[in-house]
Amino acid sequence: MREVRAPLAEYKSRDNDTDKDRQRHLQGWLHYKLQDSYTQSTAKNVTWNYSICTVLYGDVKVCKMMFGALCGIKRVIIDNVQKKIKNGEAAENEVGDVPTKLTLKDALAFFNRDFDNYKCRMDAFACFEKIPDTRTAIVCAAFLADYFSLCGDHEPNSTEIHLDSTVERQDVYDEYIRDPVVLAEGDPYSYRDFQNTWKHVFPNVKIREWCNVTGKCDHCEKLNSLMKTTKTRGDREIIKRYRLMHRAWFMGEKFEYYKRVREAENSGGLVWSFIIDGMSSYSTRLPILGNKTSTSKHFDTHIQGSIYHTNHETTLYWSYPNIQSGASFTIHTLFSEIDDRMKEVAAGKIPLPQKVYIQIDGASDNTAKAVHAACEHLVLKKLCPYILLSRLPVGHTHEDIDSRFGVIWTHLRGSRTCTPRVMQCTLLDAFGNSSNVRVVPVYAICDYKAFYDAFIDPNLKDYYSRGDTTQLCFKIEPLRDVDLAESGARIPLVRTNYKKFTQRCSIVLEEAQAGAPKTHPYTPKVIETQWMPEQAHPDSGDKCCGISFLCKEPNGKPRFMAFSTGWYANFQQFLKCMKDYFRNEPEIYDEWIEFAEDCMPESDDVGDYMKKTTYKIPLGMYLYKTGKDFMNAAEAGHMQQQMRLEENSCLTAFEGEQFMRASAIDMSLLSFYRQSSQSIPWREKTTINKPWT
Repeated sequence: MREVRAPLAEYKSRDNDTDKDRQRHLQGWLHYKLQDSYTQSTAKNVTWNYSICTVLYGDVKVCKMMFGALCGIKRVIIDNVQKKIKNGEAAENEVGDVPTKLTLKDALAFFNRDFDNYKCRMDAFACFEKIPDTRTAIVCAAFLADYFSLCGDHEPNSTEIHLDSTVERQDVYDEYIRDPVVLAEGDPYSYRDFQNTWKHVFPNVKIREWCNVTGKCDHCEKLNSLMKTTKTRGDREIIKRYRLMHRAWFMGEKFEYYKRVREAENSGGLVWSFIIDGMSSYSTRLPILGNKTSTSKHFDTHIQGSIYHTNHETTLYWSYPNIQSGASFTIHTLFSEIDDRMKEVAAGKIPLPQKVYIQIDGASDNTAKAVHAACEHLVLKKLCPYILLSRLPVGHTHEDIDSRFGVIWTHLRGSRTCTPRVMQCTLLDAFGNSSNVRVVPVYAICDYKAFYDAFIDPNLKDYYSRGDTTQLCFKIEPLRDVDLAESGARIPLVRTNYKKFTQRCSIVLEEAQAGAPKTHPYTPKVIETQWMPEQAHPDSGDKCCGISFLCKEPNGKPRFMAFSTGWYANFQQFLKCMKDYFRNEPEIYDEWIEFAEDCMPESDDVGDYMKKTTYKIPLGMYLYKTGKDFMNAAEAGHMQQQMRLEENSCLTAFEGEQFMRASAIDMSLLSFYRQSSQSIPWREKTTINKPWT
């Protein structure tokens, strides 16, 4: 209503205007409004088209009486103006200069936005046809379009723009009413009309109510903070560019991951791809009562998930409080996954792999030296001819396995899950009892970490997982004939090479030098990654074919990992708590007693439990020769695979070169990144009109 009753706002009236002047202004606006809105069939028969502009429905046709009532114009004034239009009299004779019509293209130009490019990008996000045909509405829409383009996060997989959860509509409105361009065009909208324009013209712009994944990326946090505190458009434009460069970097890493997933899907079983990650233990703590009520004692469980990408089979390895989660549990999960695939190889269902891709999270459990040593052991024993172990950048590790955990949590948080039996049913029910999801309870595992630590090179540093020297990608291959050509040369057991990112070329943000403006906190750098140490110094003589975490071949077999100290006493106290809490539901306590008697160990000693159960070490017959029932078919297949590798080894480079033992990741090699990187030309930018390079 306010929109159609404010025609005089189109004209800059002076404070000393009289009522007669305002009346002339009103007639001028009406003349302009009705100039092209009539159809004349005969000299006397003229049909007038009356319309009003609404935020919700756009232009709405109404009758003459309704038009006059909504616009607050008397019938006699409308008749007088229509008579002048039919007689061909110009409006200028009545009111002077008629203001030019403002378009969205003009309004966007005020904000240095190219209309054609912007509208092409924004058509999916905005409903431009719902902008009222008034100066105030067009300027408001242009301001919001500019604000969302600078401060919004354009989702790559949906037609939405997301604003940070800390953004308040009132804060955006306060910026709107203070903007000099808005003020130069007349009185701004009221807060109510401002909200309506946001709601109806930009329906796909959302303010995040909460974030599913808690990010830990320092760059993202710093840039978000700067975007909230910076008010000038030029500075916001710079921060937006930082964001785009940062997103291009981590999305490129994610893209490389999904390229490997697609390769596994289309390989016919020749490429195996796994992603392994753990679910928050708090989410799987029993009992789950479906509300804020909780018991004084809890039964902590842990789910380690894995996806085999060839057929997208999801396996949930579900452990209990007697087992500590850590590097040993990660290795157990990996070995169990490969063991299941080897059974299919022995049965002739799938071929032997040519490559194995393993995606892990960046937690210390997954990046431990023992995990790398276990992967090298697989290659050393000819189980896998090529392993690529990779992880995503810190703060951007949310992937397909986490979406599985999200399905579980959504299903659990509203349920009443009191016992392990119900929990297992609920986990399967969350995925509709899909045949591609299975739950594997884990009651005991081997102490892989202690086993492999005894064979890890003592000189190996952990620079590969620390700060700026973090390496995200490792490839592990067997030694070639050329690697063994030089007698007496000190060479690793396998060829492990690493690089900082999985992408060949990346743009990364480095901290700016001291004294740089607050809005210029980073300096972009182009980094071309390469495998080190084999490609580190191509023109020097100190080349080496790779490193190895293992300094000697593992022998023997791992022992079982000791149970968590004091877990059994805590479990007994928990059972007493369940008896008291569910005294009116004795069947729940009975289920817990049945679970304790049938499944759980009866002491803190893992040896007592292993004497009463049969445990088969995953891949034990391949890695540790623990069984006499060796899979002859699989062994023969791997021998053939190794023969093919040896036949092709002569096709690779490095012939006639001497290789040195690389017992540690050399920091001088890491500095090669900085020496060879090329800096992007960077100009301090105070206004958005300066060229950006």
